[in-house]
This record gives sequence, structure tokens and C-alpha cells, in this order.
Amino acid sequence: MGDGLAKAHAAGIIHRDLKPDNIMITSDGLAKILDFGLARKETGARATDATVPMPITREGAVAGTPGYMAPEQFAGMTADARSDIFSFGCVAYETITGHRAFAALPLADPPPLRSSAPEAPADLQRIVARCLARNRDERYPSMKEVVADLRRFLDRLRHPTPRAIARPVQVTFDKAVEHFPAISRDGNRIVFSREGRRIRNLFMKSLAADGEESQITHGDFDDIQASWSPGGEELLFLRGRESGERLEPSDVFGRYIGGDIWLLDFVSVRHSLRSSASSASLR
Repeated sequence: MGDGLAKAHAAGIIHRDLKPDNIMITSDGLAKILDFGLARKETGARATDATVPMPITREGAVAGTPGYMAPEQFAGMTADARSDIFSFGCVAYETITGHRAFAALPLADPPPLRSSAPEAPADLQRIVARCLARNRDERYPSMKEVVADLRRFLDRLRHPTPRAIARPVQVTFDKAVEHFPAISRDGNRIVFSREGRRIRNLFMKSLAADGEESQITHGDFDDIQASWSPGGEELLFLRGRESGERLEPSDVFGRYIGGDIWLLDFVSVRHSLRSSASSASLR
């Protein structure tokens, strides 16, 4: 059906009354478009042997069948190929769902295919929705492009591309317990907290092939919840105030009592106290 409509449009013929009653399925399963009684020749179109006699209709007169007419046809505007594409979308919608997209005139958008036929593939839903756009400038510019998109969709159905399954890759191998991993914006490094006896220090590891790892905070104060700066040159983290004492959350929201927010500057290699509070949290 799409090919037949595309050929008619190439010959300058606009059907203007595409609907199920005007479509016949042949014994070999092909769809043929019938009844070009309301068809019109586009202005300036090249005459061909495929041209059929055109009835004369009054300018501004409404031609078509309610329920399958494009909004611009109902408004009495001149129909073009995109008007037939809207009607094609109505027929496709009805074929997929078993009921009309519009009971009468297209005064509102039809229920989306995902609600009427959730089993319909997403690509098919997208194609039909674009055909049914109320603004004809938002529809496919030609039936030829609709057919091409449908062929690509059918080809993907017949030859599906195997989906790659993401597999986890182990990054650290130390036997100690590790917490709060954070990846740099460029994706090249991670920083995390690792237990050493009771308290935790910060470690950084490269995600490159060599996987170089280094400890970046030392001492007897608990360091957790590191967060990268946008440029990747600084880290904010939470440090406990009491030597040898581990920071523990005060509630289910991850707030901690007895910690301060510290800044680690890789450029100048210094630690500085950025903020102090009885309750601190990094997110």
C-alpha cells in the first residue's frame, strides 16, 4: 500500500480519501489502493500515463471521509501528499489496534499506540505517530520516506542485532573493606575509602590498563564520601574530628555527626578545612 501511494504521489496524484474501504488485499497478500474518485492532480505535476480523470471540486470544499481525513482537509485547505500520509497513519493505527484512531473528525490526538497496543514495537509506534501529526509540517515529507522507514523497521525485525550484555569488571582487589567509590568526570580515575583497622583513608586508582593505585590521605582520622570537582583537580571529602574514631550516620539520610568537610587540592597538594558543622553530608 505504501509503495502504491508513493507511486501515485510521484505522478502528482493525491488520493484524498484513503481508508480501509478503498484498500483491497489480493490473493498473494498485496494491498491495492482503489477508488481514486476524489483524487486530484497537484498543481504543476507532470502528466503521465498513470494519470486518471480528475473530478472538478470547488476550492475550499471538504473532500474525504470523516475519521480518516487530515485536519487540513476538514478545514477546507488544499490537500497534498502529507494529507494522504495522515490517512495512511489512520489506516495503520486501525490495522494495529483493531479500532479507529478517530471516531469522526480528528479534533484531538488519538490514544498513543503504547496504550492501545503495548505489544507494538517502539519503532512502529514512532512511525505511526509521525504520520498522525496534526501539523502536516511535522509529518513525513513524502510517502517514499514513510516506506523507507517501514522497510528499515521490518529489516530490524527480521535480522535483530544481538544486544551486548554489560559485564562487571573488578577494579580493586585488596581484602580490606572499601566504601563510597566516586569516578572522575573524564572516567579515568576512581577515589574510594578503604578501611585500615578502624578508620578509613582515601585511595585513588587509575582505570587505565596498568591500574596504578595510591593512598591520598593518611593519619588517624576517618575519611569518607569523596566527591570530585568538575575539573577533576580537587576532592571534597568528610573527615572525622576524633582521632581513631569512625564516623557513623546519624539517620537513614546519611548525615554524619562529628565530621568536617575538607578539600584536597591535587595541584598544590594541600589539605584545607572547607566547612565545619556538627552534622555534615556529601552527596
